[in-house]
Amino acid sequence: SATSNQPFFIWYAPWLPHLPHDPPMEYLPSDSEITIPSTISEADRPAFIAESRKFYGMVRWLDDKVGEVLQRLATAGKLDNTVVIYMVDNGYSYGYISKGSPYEKGLRSPIIIHDPRRQPLQATFNQTISTLDLPATILDYAGLPIPATYAGQSLRSLLESKNLLQHP
Repeated sequence: SATSNQPFFIWYAPWLPHLPHDPPMEYLPSDSEITIPSTISEADRPAFIAESRKFYGMVRWLDDKVGEVLQRLATAGKLDNTVVIYMVDNGYSYGYISKGSPYEKGLRSPIIIHDPRRQPLQATFNQTISTLDLPATILDYAGLPIPATYAGQSLRSLLESKNLLQHP
């Protein structure tokens, strides 16, 4: 309820931008907005552009939907007191192996944690962290205990004081 002062938790996990890539037309970028890596041959460029337009259209669609969630929180007066965690499970790699692979797109996935009560760090951390750390981080921000047997660690200390996390 927008009028409740009770703590809340939202897990918003849309399928976007996974296959099939079929965004509404208004989200499709123009051909000229697509950057073509040098590794794409001249013969493969038309197909690369067509597929990239659909993928980036899906990303724009996702961005729009996340924006709607944030706008609803703002309208309800909740955004200024809500920690938002935005993450993806892997990077896009133009059809090459990524998810579950030892390559860059399989290992490095963006995680953005926004706490409106703190000054943005605008930093990149090189420590190894895991999605296993996210439940511990959520529990920590909620003021709840993290089970001693849980494998992940809260990222809160890293975010608030830039302390290094020591992973076993």
